[in-house]
Amino acid sequence: MKADILTREYSTGTPVVGGEYRNIQDPDTFEVTRQWVMPPQTEQYKDIIRTIPCVVTSYAGTAGRNLNNTVVMRDESFRIDEYLSISWPAHYKLSAQDRVTNIRSANNVLIWDEGDHGSRNGIIPTVFQLTGITPIVGFDSKVTEYYSVLKRAQVQ
Repeated sequence: MKADILTREYSTGTPVVGGEYRNIQDPDTFEVTRQWVMPPQTEQYKDIIRTIPCVVTSYAGTAGRNLNNTVVMRDESFRIDEYLSISWPAHYKLSAQDRVTNIRSANNVLIWDEGDHGSRNGIIPTVFQLTGITPIVGFDSKVTEYYSVLKRAQVQ
């Protein structure tokens, strides 16, 4: 299998990271909420797409229940929670800020898409976000591959 990794970098080649939590007060309700605020962007950034080999599988539960795809209806909002597992070779470095998309077979057949086959843009691949990265250590105490759980990104 193969997947495309979306990475956002500054024009200098450093990843876009940073930010901090700040207490922000709503001017109408005076409610104070804690929000994550990114630092001001002083330089241009670009999106980098690279392809890595990987193995992606869905979660299958007991009693015929499929745990990888759950529809949540709460407060008149609709959300799809979809989880997959992914592993890739150790010499490909990913970070938690990267996004995974265009997951396809060795024959370049798209596996996970948004299912909107009648759209004007054609088939849209699903975008996933990494939820932590775990190194897998081999018998010689070296990292041989990485493992992560992918969660469907809410903004497609």
